[in-house]
Amino acid sequence: MNVIIGLALVFGVVSSGFRVLQEYERLVVFRLGRLLGVQGPGICFLVPFLDRAVRVDLRTLNFELPVQEVVTRDNVTIKVTAVVYYRFVAPDMAVTESRTDTWPRCSWPRRPCGTYWASRRSMNTGEP
Repeated sequence: MNVIIGLALVFGVVSSGFRVLQEYERLVVFRLGRLLGVQGPGICFLVPFLDRAVRVDLRTLNFELPVQEVVTRDNVTIKVTAVVYYRFVAPDMAVTESRTDTWPRCSWPRRPCGTYWASRRSMNTGEP
C-alpha cells in the first residue's frame, strides 16, 4: 500500500513539470533564480520545485491610451487619442531587463511648461 502511494506521489510530482506551449508562446525558465533559457513551442519540462517559468506571448498586442489634452505651439488645446501596438522579439530580455525612460523628469526643470511638449525633438537630443 505504501509503495502505491509513493509511486502515485512521484508520478504526480514528475507530471506537474510538463507544460504545453502554443505556437505564439515562449517559456523563460529560471532555475534557482538564474536564467536558464527560453523554451519554444510544444511540450516543455520543468524540474519541479527548482524551476520557475514565465510565459511570454509573442503576438502583436495593443492597448488604448486614455484621451489626453495637449497644448500646441500656438496655445490651442486639442484632445489626442492613441493606440499602442507592441510585440516581444526576445522573450528572455522582455522578462529580465527593465528599461525606464525618464527623460521627461530629467529635463523638466530646464524648460518652461509651455514649451515642454512642443519641443520634444530638441529635448531628446539634449540640446538646450
